[in-house]
Amino acid sequence: MEVYKQQSLGTNPDDAGSLDEKGAAAFLGCGSRKILEMRKSGTAPPHYRVGNRLRYPKHLLVQWMERAVVGSVPVWPRRKAEEQAEGSVA
Repeated sequence: MEVYKQQSLGTNPDDAGSLDEKGAAAFLGCGSRKILEMRKSGTAPPHYRVGNRLRYPKHLLVQWMERAVVGSVPVWPRRKAEEQAEGSVA
């Protein structure tokens, strides 16, 4: 089991610390129910438990979001292919 070690993140007090589930959901821009679903599926952000409460370290949330970034796919090529397919059928 990996032990959580608090690291110094600079002088900004907003950078350090951890969030509860609602705070982590707001930080990630999703609902707390989505975090619950991710925990059940094993894809949740890193967290630790203090008693019966879950805590999400801010710096680990940022790292998790950076790893989760995927390239976007433009919508327009698919539309062109669909229009061409419709045009050739008619």
